[in-house]
Amino acid sequence: MVTADGAALSLSCSPHLVRRTDLINVTGGSDDRYLCLDWFGKSGAKVEEVLPAWGVGELAHLPVGRAWDVVRLPAADGWRAVMGLLGRVPVGPVLHTGISVEVFVPIDSADGWTAPRVSVLKSGDLIGVPHPSFSSPRIQRAKSWVVAPSAEHALTSGDDLRLAYAATRVDTREETCLR
Repeated sequence: MVTADGAALSLSCSPHLVRRTDLINVTGGSDDRYLCLDWFGKSGAKVEEVLPAWGVGELAHLPVGRAWDVVRLPAADGWRAVMGLLGRVPVGPVLHTGISVEVFVPIDSADGWTAPRVSVLKSGDLIGVPHPSFSSPRIQRAKSWVVAPSAEHALTSGDDLRLAYAATRVDTREETCLR
């Protein structure tokens, strides 16, 4: 991890706990790609609740529906869909939970999406998120960022995700038929 002045910063010794001073140290810069307080702030989350949760190794609970919606996909197909998008289109924050992949999309961009084992989190829902430094293989409370939030504030297009997911499902069915 890097602080606002470019100095290297390592998180505390345990991969499951983050020292509060480490969290405070990484919040100082506007170009800090690890902890974008304005990104979380746009969700309506309060820094004074987010940082203490992370400081004791818990997930921060962010409200959905104010800055983004979240599409929850089955893990294997969701993973393939996101990997198919990377490098081709802007991909925003993506979480892996072991049983699902949670993709942050613009508000209302996933409206009407119905597919087996897919759900859309919208206004009124909360999503638990780990500290942005918890990218695979590091996990925090069974969650890890596939794509961590960054200063660019990109979100994945709901249409791009829907097409990638549909293509993944077609490929999966074809593979099953070939066995």
